Amino acid sequence: IDTRLDRMDARFDGIDTRLDRMDARFDGIDTRLDGMDRRFDAIDQRFAATDDQYRQLVPFLGEKFGEVDARFAAIDARFAVVDRNILDLRGEVHQLRQDVSAGFERLHAEMNAGFDRLTTVLHDTYGDLDRRVRRLEGER
Repeated sequence: IDTRLDRMDARFDGIDTRLDRMDARFDGIDTRLDGMDRRFDAIDQRFAATDDQYRQLVPFLGEKFGEVDARFAAIDARFAVVDRNILDLRGEVHQLRQDVSAGFERLHAEMNAGFDRLTTVLHDTYGDLDRRVRRLEGER
C-alpha cells in the first residue's frame, strides 16, 4: 500500500508540476492579454481623439469653404470689373487711333495743299524770272 501510495503521490506531484507549468503559461497568456488590452485601450483613446478632431474639423472646414467661396465670388466680381475696364480701354484706344489717324490725314492734306501753293508760287516766280532773264539777254 505504501508503495502504491508513494507512486500515487509521485503521480500527483507530476500532475501538480504540470498544472504549475500550465498556470505559468496561463499567467504568461494573461500578461500578454493584459498588454493587448492596454494597446486596444490606447487605440480606442486615439480613435476618440481623432473623432473629436473630425467633429471639430467638419464645421471648421464648412466655415472655411464658405469664406473661400465668398472670396472667389469677390474675385470674380473684380475680374468682371477689369474685363469691363479692358473693353472700355479698347474702345478708347480705338477712338484715339481713329483721332490720330484723322489728324495725320488732315495734316497730310494741309501739307499737300501748302506744297501745291509753294509749287505754284515757285513756278510763277521762276516763270517771271525766266522772262526777265530772256529780256535782259535780248537787250544785250
